[in-house]
Amino acid sequence: MPLPLLEARRLAMGRPVAIIGVGQTKHGRRFDVSYPELVKEAVDAVFEITGIDPGDIDGVVSGTMPSMMEGVALTHFYFADVLRSVGKPIMKTETCGSTGASLAITGYYWVASGMADLVLVVGSEKMNEGDSQATMTTVLEPFYQRYFIAGAPGIFSMQSQEWSVRFGIPEEKIRAAATKLTIDHHKDAFDNPYAHIKKELTEDEVNNARIITYPVRLWDVCPNSDGACAVIFASEDKVRQMDRKPAWIKGVGYSGEEYWFGDSDKVVWQSAIQASREAY
Repeated sequence: MPLPLLEARRLAMGRPVAIIGVGQTKHGRRFDVSYPELVKEAVDAVFEITGIDPGDIDGVVSGTMPSMMEGVALTHFYFADVLRSVGKPIMKTETCGSTGASLAITGYYWVASGMADLVLVVGSEKMNEGDSQATMTTVLEPFYQRYFIAGAPGIFSMQSQEWSVRFGIPEEKIRAAATKLTIDHHKDAFDNPYAHIKKELTEDEVNNARIITYPVRLWDVCPNSDGACAVIFASEDKVRQMDRKPAWIKGVGYSGEEYWFGDSDKVVWQSAIQASREAY
Protein backbone atom coordinates (compact mmCIF):
# COMPACT_ATOMS: atom_id res chain seq x y z
CA MET A 1 0.00 0.00 0.00
CA PRO A 2 1.48 3.40 -0.93
CA LEU A 3 2.40 5.71 1.92
CA PRO A 4 0.18 8.73 2.60
CA LEU A 5 1.63 11.87 1.04
CA LEU A 6 2.48 13.46 4.39
CA GLU A 7 4.38 10.39 5.61
CA ALA A 8 6.16 9.97 2.29
CA ARG A 9 7.43 13.54 2.40
CA ARG A 10 8.52 13.15 6.02
CA LEU A 11 10.62 10.11 5.09
CA ALA A 12 12.02 12.00 2.11
CA MET A 13 13.45 14.83 4.23
CA GLY A 14 16.89 13.36 3.54
CA ARG A 15 20.14 14.42 5.15
CA PRO A 16 20.54 17.41 7.49
CA VAL A 17 20.74 20.85 5.87
CA ALA A 18 21.75 24.20 7.35
CA ILE A 19 21.80 27.84 6.34
CA ILE A 20 25.33 29.17 6.74
CA GLY A 21 25.06 32.72 5.46
CA VAL A 22 22.71 35.46 4.27
CA GLY A 23 23.41 38.53 2.15
CA GLN A 24 20.75 41.21 1.70
CA THR A 25 20.48 44.59 0.00
CA LYS A 26 18.84 47.79 1.14
CA HIS A 27 15.21 47.74 0.00
CA GLY A 28 13.51 50.72 -1.58
CA ARG A 29 13.53 52.58 -4.88
CA ARG A 30 16.99 51.54 -6.00
CA PHE A 31 17.47 53.83 -8.98
CA ASP A 32 21.18 53.90 -8.11
CA VAL A 33 21.80 50.42 -9.55
CA SER A 34 20.72 48.27 -12.47
CA TYR A 35 18.87 45.01 -11.85
CA PRO A 36 22.02 42.85 -12.24
CA GLU A 37 23.95 45.22 -9.97
CA LEU A 38 21.23 44.91 -7.31
CA VAL A 39 21.47 41.11 -7.37
CA LYS A 40 25.27 41.33 -7.29
CA GLU A 41 25.11 43.27 -4.00
CA ALA A 42 23.35 40.38 -2.26
CA VAL A 43 25.44 37.64 -3.86
CA ASP A 44 28.76 39.36 -3.12
CA ALA A 45 27.64 39.95 0.47
CA VAL A 46 26.87 36.30 1.20
CA PHE A 47 30.19 35.14 -0.23
CA GLU A 48 32.05 37.75 1.81
CA ILE A 49 30.19 36.80 4.99
CA THR A 50 30.78 33.05 4.60
CA GLY A 51 34.23 33.16 3.03
CA ILE A 52 33.09 30.59 0.48
CA ASP A 53 34.64 30.61 -2.98
CA PRO A 54 31.91 30.95 -5.64
CA GLY A 55 33.56 28.10 -7.50
CA ASP A 56 32.61 25.71 -4.68
CA ILE A 57 28.88 26.28 -5.19
CA ASP A 58 27.25 23.19 -6.72
CA GLY A 59 24.08 24.85 -7.99
CA VAL A 60 21.98 28.01 -7.96
CA VAL A 61 18.27 28.62 -7.35
CA SER A 62 16.87 31.94 -8.56
CA GLY A 63 13.39 33.39 -8.32
CA THR A 64 11.19 36.45 -8.61
CA MET A 65 7.45 36.96 -8.20
CA PRO A 66 6.92 36.77 -11.17
CA SER A 67 9.67 37.68 -13.65
CA MET A 68 7.56 40.12 -15.65
CA MET A 69 7.10 42.24 -12.52
CA GLU A 70 10.37 43.88 -13.61
CA GLY A 71 9.58 43.84 -17.32
CA VAL A 72 12.19 41.11 -17.93
CA ALA A 73 11.29 37.46 -18.44
CA LEU A 74 13.61 34.59 -17.40
CA THR A 75 15.67 36.88 -15.18
CA HIS A 76 18.03 34.09 -14.13
CA PHE A 77 19.48 34.22 -17.65
CA TYR A 78 19.58 38.03 -17.63
CA PHE A 79 22.08 38.10 -14.76
CA ALA A 80 23.57 34.58 -14.78
CA ASP A 81 27.07 36.01 -14.42
CA VAL A 82 26.34 37.87 -11.17
CA LEU A 83 24.59 34.75 -9.84
CA ARG A 84 27.91 32.95 -10.44
CA SER A 85 25.81 30.31 -12.22
CA VAL A 86 27.57 30.17 -15.59
CA GLY A 87 28.52 26.53 -16.17
CA LYS A 88 26.53 25.36 -13.15
CA PRO A 89 23.06 23.85 -12.73
CA ILE A 90 20.46 26.59 -12.19
CA MET A 91 16.80 26.29 -11.23
CA LYS A 92 14.13 28.96 -11.59
CA THR A 93 11.40 28.95 -8.92
CA GLU A 94 8.38 31.22 -9.28
CA THR A 95 5.22 30.79 -7.19
CA CYS A 96 3.83 34.33 -6.95
CA GLY A 97 3.66 35.65 -3.37
CA SER A 98 5.16 32.48 -1.90
CA THR A 99 8.27 32.61 -4.09
CA GLY A 100 10.58 33.41 -1.16
CA ALA A 101 9.53 30.31 0.76
CA SER A 102 9.53 28.19 -2.41
CA LEU A 103 13.09 29.26 -3.18
CA ALA A 104 14.21 28.15 0.27
CA ILE A 105 12.42 24.81 -0.03
CA THR A 106 13.95 24.19 -3.47
CA GLY A 107 17.45 24.90 -2.17
CA TYR A 108 16.83 22.79 0.91
CA TYR A 109 15.71 19.71 -1.00
CA TRP A 110 18.56 20.02 -3.49
CA VAL A 111 21.02 19.63 -0.63
CA ALA A 112 18.91 17.18 1.42
CA SER A 113 18.67 14.87 -1.59
CA GLY A 114 22.44 14.45 -1.69
CA MET A 115 22.74 15.93 -5.17
CA ALA A 116 24.57 19.03 -3.90
CA ASP A 117 26.58 20.12 -0.86
CA LEU A 118 26.45 23.89 -1.33
CA VAL A 119 23.55 25.68 -3.01
CA LEU A 120 23.17 29.43 -3.53
CA VAL A 121 19.56 30.64 -3.36
CA VAL A 122 18.75 34.16 -4.60
CA GLY A 123 15.46 36.04 -4.55
CA SER A 124 15.13 39.48 -6.13
CA GLU A 125 12.71 42.16 -7.31
CA LYS A 126 13.21 45.38 -9.28
CA MET A 127 9.57 46.40 -9.27
CA ASN A 128 10.13 50.02 -10.29
CA GLU A 129 11.33 48.91 -13.72
CA GLY A 130 8.09 47.14 -14.65
CA ASP A 131 4.33 47.43 -14.25
CA SER A 132 3.51 45.48 -11.11
CA GLN A 133 -0.25 46.07 -11.23
CA ALA A 134 -0.54 44.91 -14.84
CA THR A 135 1.54 41.84 -14.02
CA MET A 136 -0.49 40.93 -10.93
CA THR A 137 -3.73 41.27 -12.88
CA THR A 138 -2.56 38.64 -15.39
CA VAL A 139 -2.01 36.17 -12.54
CA LEU A 140 -5.78 35.87 -12.13
CA GLU A 141 -8.23 33.73 -14.08
CA PRO A 142 -8.67 35.64 -17.37
CA PHE A 143 -12.40 35.44 -18.16
CA TYR A 144 -14.03 36.47 -14.89
CA GLN A 145 -11.82 37.34 -11.94
CA ARG A 146 -9.28 39.50 -13.73
CA TYR A 147 -11.76 42.31 -14.29
CA PHE A 148 -12.84 42.90 -10.72
CA ILE A 149 -10.27 41.42 -8.33
CA ALA A 150 -7.27 43.15 -9.94
CA GLY A 151 -4.45 41.51 -8.02
CA ALA A 152 -3.70 40.62 -4.42
CA PRO A 153 -5.59 43.50 -2.70
CA GLY A 154 -8.84 42.27 -4.26
CA ILE A 155 -8.28 38.81 -2.81
CA PHE A 156 -7.53 40.26 0.63
CA SER A 157 -10.64 42.41 0.43
CA MET A 158 -12.92 39.45 -0.25
CA GLN A 159 -11.15 37.29 2.32
CA SER A 160 -11.55 39.95 5.02
CA GLN A 161 -15.26 40.37 4.37
CA GLU A 162 -15.89 36.61 4.25
CA TRP A 163 -14.02 36.26 7.56
CA SER A 164 -16.23 38.94 9.10
CA VAL A 165 -19.44 37.21 7.99
CA ARG A 166 -18.44 33.65 8.86
CA PHE A 167 -17.19 34.34 12.36
CA GLY A 168 -19.54 37.19 13.19
CA ILE A 169 -16.76 39.71 13.73
CA PRO A 170 -17.84 43.35 13.32
CA GLU A 171 -15.96 45.15 10.57
CA GLU A 172 -14.79 47.82 13.01
CA LYS A 173 -13.00 45.13 15.06
CA ILE A 174 -11.28 43.80 11.95
CA ARG A 175 -10.29 47.35 11.03
CA ALA A 176 -8.91 47.97 14.52
CA ALA A 177 -6.81 44.79 14.37
CA ALA A 178 -5.50 45.63 10.91
CA THR A 179 -4.63 49.16 12.02
CA LYS A 180 -2.64 47.86 15.00
CA LEU A 181 -0.70 45.47 12.76
CA THR A 182 0.03 48.22 10.26
CA ILE A 183 1.30 50.60 12.95
CA ASP A 184 3.41 47.90 14.63
CA HIS A 185 4.97 46.70 11.38
CA HIS A 186 5.97 50.18 10.24
CA LYS A 187 7.44 50.83 13.69
CA ASP A 188 9.39 47.55 13.58
CA ALA A 189 11.04 48.75 10.37
CA PHE A 190 13.17 51.15 12.42
CA ASP A 191 14.99 48.07 13.79
CA ASN A 192 15.73 46.76 10.29
CA PRO A 193 18.52 48.59 8.42
CA TYR A 194 17.33 47.05 5.13
CA ALA A 195 13.65 48.09 5.38
CA HIS A 196 12.07 50.31 2.74
CA ILE A 197 9.57 52.39 4.74
CA LYS A 198 10.25 53.49 8.31
CA LYS A 199 7.40 55.60 9.60
CA GLU A 200 5.61 56.35 12.85
CA LEU A 201 1.92 56.08 11.99
CA THR A 202 -1.12 57.12 14.01
CA GLU A 203 -4.48 55.38 14.08
CA ASP A 204 -6.08 58.33 12.30
CA GLU A 205 -3.52 58.22 9.49
CA VAL A 206 -4.14 54.52 8.90
CA ASN A 207 -7.92 54.61 9.29
CA ASN A 208 -8.37 57.64 7.04
CA ALA A 209 -5.94 56.62 4.31
CA ARG A 210 -7.45 56.16 0.87
CA ILE A 211 -9.12 52.85 0.13
CA ILE A 212 -7.32 50.47 -2.23
CA THR A 213 -10.04 47.79 -2.23
CA TYR A 214 -12.48 47.99 0.67
CA PRO A 215 -11.64 47.48 3.51
CA VAL A 216 -7.94 47.48 2.57
CA ARG A 217 -6.40 50.94 2.86
CA LEU A 218 -3.15 52.44 1.62
CA TRP A 219 -0.98 51.80 4.68
CA ASP A 220 -2.16 48.18 4.88
CA VAL A 221 -0.44 47.19 1.64
CA CYS A 222 3.22 46.75 0.81
CA PRO A 223 5.09 49.30 -1.33
CA ASN A 224 6.77 48.67 -4.67
CA SER A 225 10.28 47.80 -3.51
CA ASP A 226 13.56 46.91 -5.17
CA GLY A 227 15.80 44.47 -3.32
CA ALA A 228 17.58 41.13 -3.30
CA CYS A 229 18.57 38.43 -0.81
CA ALA A 230 21.08 35.59 -1.18
CA VAL A 231 21.27 32.54 1.10
CA ILE A 232 23.67 29.58 1.09
CA PHE A 233 22.38 26.13 2.06
CA ALA A 234 24.96 23.52 3.10
CA SER A 235 25.11 19.81 3.88
CA GLU A 236 26.17 18.58 7.31
CA ASP A 237 29.55 17.47 5.95
CA LYS A 238 30.27 20.96 4.62
CA VAL A 239 29.12 22.64 7.82
CA ARG A 240 31.56 20.55 9.87
CA GLN A 241 34.40 21.80 7.68
CA MET A 242 33.59 25.45 8.41
CA ASP A 243 34.11 27.66 11.41
CA ARG A 244 30.57 29.03 11.32
CA LYS A 245 27.49 28.73 13.49
CA PRO A 246 24.78 27.25 11.25
CA ALA A 247 21.00 27.55 11.38
CA TRP A 248 19.74 23.98 10.99
CA ILE A 249 16.50 23.44 9.13
CA LYS A 250 14.22 21.25 11.25
CA GLY A 251 11.35 20.84 8.81
CA VAL A 252 9.63 22.26 5.76
CA GLY A 253 6.11 21.95 4.40
CA TYR A 254 4.41 23.01 1.21
CA SER A 255 0.99 22.67 -0.33
CA GLY A 256 -1.00 24.36 -3.06
CA GLU A 257 -4.59 24.84 -4.15
CA GLU A 258 -6.46 26.40 -7.04
CA TYR A 259 -6.89 30.14 -6.89
CA TRP A 260 -10.47 30.39 -8.09
CA PHE A 261 -12.15 32.53 -5.47
CA GLY A 262 -15.47 30.85 -4.76
CA ASP A 263 -14.81 27.18 -5.45
CA SER A 264 -12.78 26.60 -2.30
CA ASP A 265 -12.46 27.98 1.21
CA LYS A 266 -10.34 31.11 1.17
CA VAL A 267 -11.19 32.14 4.73
CA VAL A 268 -9.29 29.23 6.25
CA TRP A 269 -6.64 28.26 3.70
CA GLN A 270 -6.41 24.47 3.64
CA SER A 271 -3.03 24.61 1.90
CA ALA A 272 -1.59 26.54 4.87
CA ILE A 273 -2.91 23.91 7.28
CA GLN A 274 -1.45 21.08 5.20
CA ALA A 275 1.94 22.78 4.87
CA SER A 276 2.07 23.42 8.62
CA ARG A 277 1.35 19.78 9.38
CA GLU A 278 4.22 18.71 7.14
CA ALA A 279 6.67 21.16 8.68
CA TYR A 280 5.83 20.43 12.31
